[in-house]
Amino acid sequence: MNKQIKNIALLCTTLVALTLGTSVMAKEHGKSHRGQDMQRHMRAMMSKLDLSEQQQQQVKAIQAAKKEQLMALKSSDDGKDKNGRSAMAELIKAETFDETAFILMQEKKAAKMAKAGLITAKTMHQLYQLLTPEQKQKLEQMQQQKRERKQGNKQKHRDAKVSKTEQ
Repeated sequence: MNKQIKNIALLCTTLVALTLGTSVMAKEHGKSHRGQDMQRHMRAMMSKLDLSEQQQQQVKAIQAAKKEQLMALKSSDDGKDKNGRSAMAELIKAETFDETAFILMQEKKAAKMAKAGLITAKTMHQLYQLLTPEQKQKLEQMQQQKRERKQGNKQKHRDAKVSKTEQ
């Protein structure tokens, strides 16, 4: 009975790992598009704020520093493969599942993501500090409009879902 539970747990863990691996690969595939969309969005917002020439130069310098920091973080894999896929494959194919190794892999990945988030947050803070009070107010208005549009889209989606279930 105990062995059956272990086998079921191993099977579930393997399925979860395979599912996560597939979703990670799908996210990796779309990452460049998401990054490009974010850059396009940032440029559009900055253009609407009527930045001075000096502010534009500072923005470029801040964004270049962010890119450099993120690239350094990305290349700090010590020669390991992207996202530790082969290490994950080895865990899955092993005779017994090494939970400790899996947890350590996930902790390293989480730490790296936290560092990337910190770099991004600091960059956004620096960019915000460049703005004049009028530009900050305009930015807040644009963000509020975006939130309202998102909320409206969510409500439309919910309404459409409800009407489908009623049919």
